[in-house]
Amino acid sequence: MEEEVKSKLQEIFRSNIVEASVTRGRRIFVRISPGSFKEAFKYSVATLGFDHLCTISGVDLKNEFEVVYHLSKNGVLLSLAVKVSREKPEIETVTNIIPGAILYEREVSEMFGISITNIPDSRPVVLPENWPKGQYPLRKDWNRDMLPDVMTQGLRRKWTE
Repeated sequence: MEEEVKSKLQEIFRSNIVEASVTRGRRIFVRISPGSFKEAFKYSVATLGFDHLCTISGVDLKNEFEVVYHLSKNGVLLSLAVKVSREKPEIETVTNIIPGAILYEREVSEMFGISITNIPDSRPVVLPENWPKGQYPLRKDWNRDMLPDVMTQGLRRKWTE
């Protein structure tokens, strides 16, 4: 099944597939160009039947970000990845395909600063309400010293003990 899924995605999306492999049993990894990501996501859900979104991972690659959507079907995991630029990190929401993606998209947005366009609700879900704008704690260039002292007296004490 894994090779068949990989082949179908390669056949349909051809040159838009940057990388595709069966990494091990029941695991498929496909990296696709940003312009075809949403279409490939929709195809994976509607046609290939990968209709359970397990999670979305963000990865800071220093010069760019990678967003990986982990979909499953009958114990087979399809990781559909797309790279976005660091200068304008942006990807369109998939909530119109899988509504439950909203929680994961909001988390990726607030932790990495990746803009999720057309998301129905972009409020933060993890960080405190008074978290400073422009501070993204899962970016490699972020460190806890960037937080204002007034905000984090308790946190600083815990981190330094």
